[in-house]
Amino acid sequence: MSRLKTGCIIATVVAVILVVALVWGAWALTGHGSIVYRGIGWLCADSQSYRPAADWYGKAVRAQPRDADLRVELARVLVLDGRPDEALKQYEEAARLDPKRPESLLGIVRLRTKAGDLAQAQQALDAAMKLSPNQAEAQLALGRLRAAQGKLPEAVAALQQAVAANASLTEAYAELGQALEKQKKTDEAIKAYESGALGGDQACRSRLIALGRTPPTSSTTTSTTTVSSSGSTSTRSSTSSSGQPPAAFFGFMGVFWVAYFLFIGLAILLAMASRVVSLLAIYDCARRDFDDPGTRALWCVLIALLRWIGALVYYLVVYRKDHPPIQPKRSYTSPPPPMT
Repeated sequence: MSRLKTGCIIATVVAVILVVALVWGAWALTGHGSIVYRGIGWLCADSQSYRPAADWYGKAVRAQPRDADLRVELARVLVLDGRPDEALKQYEEAARLDPKRPESLLGIVRLRTKAGDLAQAQQALDAAMKLSPNQAEAQLALGRLRAAQGKLPEAVAALQQAVAANASLTEAYAELGQALEKQKKTDEAIKAYESGALGGDQACRSRLIALGRTPPTSSTTTSTTTVSSSGSTSTRSSTSSSGQPPAAFFGFMGVFWVAYFLFIGLAILLAMASRVVSLLAIYDCARRDFDDPGTRALWCVLIALLRWIGALVYYLVVYRKDHPPIQPKRSYTSPPPPMT
């Protein structure tokens, strides 16, 4: 019985260690849950459920508080949810964690400009321009700030450079049209609005209607509000004319389902292997010549409950040492004939 007790203790300790290691390993691989929270937040934001998206991104940030990327993504969602003050705090914290990240600085410029804090917006813009002076987002932020400062020629030049660098940045067309209208250049403003409307920007379409013009039709049929890396919002198409979701959605779901089926397949294989190994161990245990039949029964119960862990302990304690030995084969002889 002492060998059985030793085997039970070893099996229990091994089982506990393996369970703790697996749980901790899975938790660590997901960034203490941040990857899961981040994925759910992305799905909520993609479906325009910005309040729950912000909550899930907030959980991801709490799990990984030093991740500047997560804070920028949370700030973008907060902007869409109508909480610019909270978004500004996230951008500022991201800039503190990673001073060489232009996205967080441009987000600060966007929100500071909108709030009228032009001096602080200029400081953030200067830092961002040192990192990426020719980036379309940086030129867009520069154009907004110059427009707010009343420097319309500089604003127009920056916004034109922004759309030249990235024609899909439709919000830049809206800003450019507004700056041109302030300069009394209505015809040029209409052209800018039409370019933005072709990209699906609702602000450009609305302004064209206000000016008595018919917005041009684009190849897209469904538009959703998105937020750029600088924290600015725009309305862009999220589906093509065939009604298909973006390619990123297919990539995400493809990876998800492949990983899901691989996990299920691996779990099934491990379960089958565990069952086979435990049955072989029970079969071998039944053939052993234990001094006490109760010891054999307890070993069988231990293996049946702990499966492959119990079988491993049985192998180390009993099978490898061949003690007790396997029962010798019994020879059966026919009984002698009855006495007559």
